[in-house]
Parts: sequence; C-alpha cells; structure tokens
Amino acid sequence: MSVAFWNILRLTDSSMAAAKYVTALTQSCDRLADFPLSGRRYNTHFRSIVFRNHLIVFRFDEPNNEVLIAAVVDGRRDIVELMGERD
Repeated sequence: MSVAFWNILRLTDSSMAAAKYVTALTQSCDRLADFPLSGRRYNTHFRSIVFRNHLIVFRFDEPNNEVLIAAVVDGRRDIVELMGERD
C-alpha cells in the first residue's frame, strides 16, 4: 500500500478519535445540568470535574439555574494557581 494511503488512514483514525473525545467531553458537560453542584469546589465561584486528563472548570448560576463552563484545562496544570486563592 502507498504511503499516501497510510497517511489518509492515520488522519481518519485521528479524526475519529478526536470526534469520540469531543462527544464524551460534551456528555460530561451536559451531565452538569443534572448535577450542578458536583465536583470539587475551589472558591465561591468555581468548581471542577475531572474528564480523562482534563479538568472542566465551571460555575453554577443558581438564580438562572445555569451551568456555565469557564474552561477545559489540562489536568497537569497547577489548578490552585489557575483558580486563585481558595475560600
């Protein structure tokens, strides 16, 4: 088989893996609608949940009953520094 074929196959596999990852990430974010107080609380504003090797940082706007995703960050980041001082 040609090198071009393998490059296309590798690209397709990567695209499929990326699509699956994004789908699973979206599902994790969607679950927050049912469990908005889940995860670890960092301060009066933000919480986070773990998704594979990332953290989904969010806040729950209780008056409007909305979960607002603030960031999806690499789990190796210094989360205390990222979030600022804890309450």
